[in-house]
Order: sequence, then structure tokens, then C-alpha cells
Amino acid sequence: MKWLRRVGNAALTLAAVVGVLGGALFVAVQVGALQTLVVTSGSMSPMILRGDALIAHKVAARDLAVGDVVTVPQSDASLVTHRVVAIEAADAPDARTLTLQGDANDIPDASTYTVSDAWRMWLRVPAGGAIVTTARQPQVLIPAAVGMGALVALACVPTGKRDEDALTRPVVAAPEPAPDSGESADAAGAPLGHGGDEGSPRAGARR
Repeated sequence: MKWLRRVGNAALTLAAVVGVLGGALFVAVQVGALQTLVVTSGSMSPMILRGDALIAHKVAARDLAVGDVVTVPQSDASLVTHRVVAIEAADAPDARTLTLQGDANDIPDASTYTVSDAWRMWLRVPAGGAIVTTARQPQVLIPAAVGMGALVALACVPTGKRDEDALTRPVVAAPEPAPDSGESADAAGAPLGHGGDEGSPRAGARR
């Protein structure tokens, strides 16, 4: 059915688009342009919930503003994602001292953070943390990358329009061959001679 084929082609195209976006995100993370983060606490609720996934991009500290949601390292090297409530100059020209506070917290963080850059939230994926955690595993990432590549390649193949046209093209019956006009027949079906009655059996019977 044509409609079923169209649905299949649409699903294949959608899967290929998802594959391209996923591949672009993977490359961006690998080169350090983007970062995927998994929220493990509720300190930023209700805007950001535990189990959400965040996609953040790196921003120079001088370009940050109060109200930004950023991710920075703490003293123990773990990451914290909170909102900027104050920015002060630091000793280094490109550095800034940030005061952060979680939306669900009544007071700012106990320590400030002096950074030259930070990861600023670009996109939140509700409940996407499980997907990010699973996708980071090599036994999942490699087959998924191969499968997405195959889908993209398959989507680039022509969709079989010629086959569809062949199925829908009307069939025209071939004309029947015309009778041979080189020889005619009499009422009895016997062929008549081309040279008249002379020399034919009928001519001799009249004598």
C-alpha cells in the first residue's frame, strides 16, 4: 500500500534526522563545545528536577550574567549546577568570582567560585538523565553509532519512486496484428490465384 510505504519512509527519515542530531551532539561533546550533564539533586527545582539531562555550552566568565544557570567545579572537583546571583571581578583579567544559589535553597552556596569559564545551560531534557547515562556506556554507544550511521545511509537511498510509478502506471494492451493482405480468399475459403483464371483448376473445369 502506498500509504504504508509513505509512513515507513517518514519514519526512516525521522530516525535519520535523530541520528544526525545525535552524531552532531556526540562530536560537539568530544571537541568540548558542548557538555551533557545529569542532575542528581533537587536543589534547582522546580525548574530543573532530579533525573533531568542538561546540555550546556562553554562561556567565558566575562560573558556571564546574573540569572544564568551555570555548572562549575567545586573544591572537590565535583560539579554543581546553580543560578548566578552575584558576579565580582577576580585577580586574573579573564576570571570572575561567582556567587551561586539553588532555586530551591533559601541562601547562596557557602563558597564562591572563581572561574575563567563555565558551562551555561542551553537545553533541558526532562527525565533525560537515564538516556544520557546509558548512552555513555561503550557497549551501547558503539552499536548505536553504527545503527544511526546505517539509518542515515539508508535514508539517502532513493525511496523506490520508480517502483511506485511502475505499479500505478496504466497498462495499455498491445494491438492485434492485422491480417496478411498479400493473399485473399473466396467464399469457400480457397485461395484465389494472383494471375487470373488462366492455369487454375477452375479455368479447366469450364471447358
